[in-house]
Amino acid sequence: MTQLGLYGAYRLTERWRLIGGVTWVRWPDVVALSPVVETRVQRGVTLGLMYDISPDHQAWPEHAPLIARAYYGASSDCNVTHIMRLVCTSTHTRDQTSIAALEVGRPFIERLNGWPLDFAGFVGLARHKEAGFQPDFYQINAYIKAYYYGFPWDSHVRTRVGLGIGLAYARRIPLMEVRDLADRGRPTSRLLNTFDPTVDVSVGDLLGARSLRDTYVGLGVAHRSGIFGSSRLLGNVSGGSNYIYGYVETTF
Repeated sequence: MTQLGLYGAYRLTERWRLIGGVTWVRWPDVVALSPVVETRVQRGVTLGLMYDISPDHQAWPEHAPLIARAYYGASSDCNVTHIMRLVCTSTHTRDQTSIAALEVGRPFIERLNGWPLDFAGFVGLARHKEAGFQPDFYQINAYIKAYYYGFPWDSHVRTRVGLGIGLAYARRIPLMEVRDLADRGRPTSRLLNTFDPTVDVSVGDLLGARSLRDTYVGLGVAHRSGIFGSSRLLGNVSGGSNYIYGYVETTF
């Protein structure tokens, strides 16, 4: 096997680094002739965050608040990119399943390089309600989320667009994923990527209550896609599931 790669890191804060890279791999004949390998030459892209755990730095920004968010949503057969573009927003199109969750997090980057861009880390517990098709079950989420809020009307009504990416582990496989993967003849997985696009507005700005300016209401998509096998996070995901939800988020 021949492999070439180029990697780099960018310092975000004292502890956090943004890392990325590209790789080029040429497989030997014994691998390239396998029926599961499409091409001899494969390319890859890596993007992630690195956290410095050495004791010389402060773990969190001083007085970092605790973020809490709760949401409830209904299943949708729409593709996640179509939902984000408002091309398709229907719910309960083939079943009546739903999801409810409570998540907590902390901000770890505020106004990156002076831009209106914040980052936070979240963990949470979601409850899948399977409408009698199978027992209801829990799911654990862990992800990093970016918030952009630099819109022209921000001084009047703060509006944020968020994007979270991480992992989700479910006690059972949601009905939507079982059904879709069965149609493709592919296996399911309890551990999948989670993808969380959202848009929200400040309740305090809407009501003219300064004490509620850091409380938000909004809409989002709880999406799971294959971490194993062939999948595309933003495309026609093999075995993904989508729930369109409404939520409330506040800080303490």
